[in-house]
Amino acid sequence: MICATISWGPKGYKKPKGFPVKAVYPVADSEWVIIEFQGHLTNTKTGEDYGNEYIVVVQIRDSRISLFLEFFDSLQRKAFEN
Repeated sequence: MICATISWGPKGYKKPKGFPVKAVYPVADSEWVIIEFQGHLTNTKTGEDYGNEYIVVVQIRDSRISLFLEFFDSLQRKAFEN
């Protein structure tokens, strides 16, 4: 099962609407997985919707996430937060 959580950041006005997973890419080493998903949020101050594409690289050891790397368009996010 894939679960996604988000960081609320310093401004704390993002309301999550959904994080649909587009694809899961297993790799040869079973400790690693690459996940592609979309993030949809609403700015609770302005009502503006925000969306971005994400890639995360996850390493799992002893049934726990030991590494979580997230890649996204930071300029798109910055524009939403300003």
